[in-house]
Amino acid sequence: MIYYYLIALVVVVIDQFTKWLIVQNLDLREVVEIIPGFLNITSHRNSGAAWGVLEGRMWFFYLITLVVIGVLIYFMQRYAKNSKLLGVSLALVLGGAIGNFIDRILHQEVVDFVQTIWGNYYFPIFNVADASLTIGVILLIVYVFLDDRKSKGNKKMTQNTVIIPEKLNGTRLDKGLAELLEITRSAVQTLLKDDAILVNGEQTKPNYKCKTGDEITYMEREPEELDIIAEDIPLDIYYEDADMLVVNKPQGMVVHPSAGHTSGTLVNALLFHCQDLSGINGKIRPGIVHRIDKDTSGLLMVAKNDKAHESLAEQLYDKTSDREYIALVHGVIKHQKGTIDAPIGRSKEDRQKMGIVNDGKESRTHFEVLERFTGYTLIKCRLETGRTHQIRVHLKYIGHPLAGDPKYGLKNTIKGEGQFLHASELGFTHPTTGERMNFEAPLPAIFQEALEILRE
Repeated sequence: MIYYYLIALVVVVIDQFTKWLIVQNLDLREVVEIIPGFLNITSHRNSGAAWGVLEGRMWFFYLITLVVIGVLIYFMQRYAKNSKLLGVSLALVLGGAIGNFIDRILHQEVVDFVQTIWGNYYFPIFNVADASLTIGVILLIVYVFLDDRKSKGNKKMTQNTVIIPEKLNGTRLDKGLAELLEITRSAVQTLLKDDAILVNGEQTKPNYKCKTGDEITYMEREPEELDIIAEDIPLDIYYEDADMLVVNKPQGMVVHPSAGHTSGTLVNALLFHCQDLSGINGKIRPGIVHRIDKDTSGLLMVAKNDKAHESLAEQLYDKTSDREYIALVHGVIKHQKGTIDAPIGRSKEDRQKMGIVNDGKESRTHFEVLERFTGYTLIKCRLETGRTHQIRVHLKYIGHPLAGDPKYGLKNTIKGEGQFLHASELGFTHPTTGERMNFEAPLPAIFQEALEILRE
């Protein structure tokens, strides 16, 4: 912020110095040709505005200038931190206003000396302060034009705020925010570059060390708005009250609408079933606290209000909720139990997939063998973190991809309708009562049939 005030100060210094030179070296109305027929240095005094408007009414200029200076400082303090163009333009206007204000206070008139000529027309004589004001106003107009276009282009941008938890104290901003928002560090750095992230109301750099309680404000582009229609789709509801639901999602159902799936989703069904759902995740994901893939079946939490949503989401982040899955994988796993600890991020080879990458997010999956078959193993997985495609990516990483997985699995696999993965158990603390709640959903029929075939 001090940078903008320095610009204003430089303008004032140059303005006052050049005026001093004119007063010391030229008589009043003396003219010096610099570029014949185009530019003259003309010693002139003006007790009004340009063209002598309001000449002699100094009280008016005192009042209006003080108001303008106050408004400029207010806008610089409040808004310039979000735009360098706005900051520079306001600084130029501020410097020009102060430069001429000093003249009026000390001499009750302004020293002008630059005169431009175009043919037979002589433009009003001006000074450095006037030039700074003019350039500043032009830049302000450019800023307003660009900001208007940006606003139209970003009309689906929303402002969000998060608080840095104690566990991220001392972490680099880009790394900590990537973990907190579950986006890539490069995405965070892009937002920082675009001035779309503020820490406690101030711009900062990616290497800023987070402090517990820091308020992070960031802009997020909302997905394309879709007309979401409530649809009378049967729901397998395991629990429901005024705050939340627990739903057993069938395999093949998408959780929320997207460009390729505008109907038949869990959200379409929820909108028909419920009068109110939390709005934290926007219009296309109302009530959705966490997601599972289209071809993964099982239990999901749904929030009916924002308070419940925040509580359930915090439990997921703090790892105090329990999520267990039943998975059928290729190959025979020799160990009875194990933990897969490998960072997950966007695949370097295929951007449509996730993969194990060195700069990925911390990801941890615990597994336990339940049953072994010829060429397959049935396991239980417990998530310690919740990354996109985590179980699918981790199991592929250890050489035991999910059976039926069209994205990460083998072509020669057991017949089914997608990956054999079921969110079988869900545990959490109720957001209002504080009661610990646990739910268990049996394997879907197609999963049980596949196991019976393998047991034969």
